[in-house]
Amino acid sequence: QGTFNDFTTPIATPNNLVSSVTVGRSVTVSGLQLTITKAQQAGSFSNARKHTGRYTVRVYLQTHNPGQDPIDVDFIHRIHLLLPDGQVIAPQVLAIFPLTMPKASQAGFIDFPLQNTVQLEGTLVRFDATTTVPLTTK
Repeated sequence: QGTFNDFTTPIATPNNLVSSVTVGRSVTVSGLQLTITKAQQAGSFSNARKHTGRYTVRVYLQTHNPGQDPIDVDFIHRIHLLLPDGQVIAPQVLAIFPLTMPKASQAGFIDFPLQNTVQLEGTLVRFDATTTVPLTTK
């Protein structure tokens, strides 16, 4: 017989890893604490089903709602990847819930499709008009 641990979700692995950076930077958006833990650029990821680009930049996020009310952040429409050459890339895959309950935390990722590789250091994640996070080691 199996145990509870037999049912854990396998960790996704990057295929053809191009680059990776540990970020560890936090911002607050609409009262929600967001931390970008790391970013990876690869040809694909083992758990990705959709591919519109030749490469994918995966941004790993953790959220925490310190308040008393649920906070809903429309990540798919608010978050963008800003490349060093000025291109703005919309997310393709979202694996984090937009709603975070009071005193709760969650972790997930957002995938951005690219046709060519990019230098991660010098790339920004934009959460809104005034909030950006550089993909550099803190």
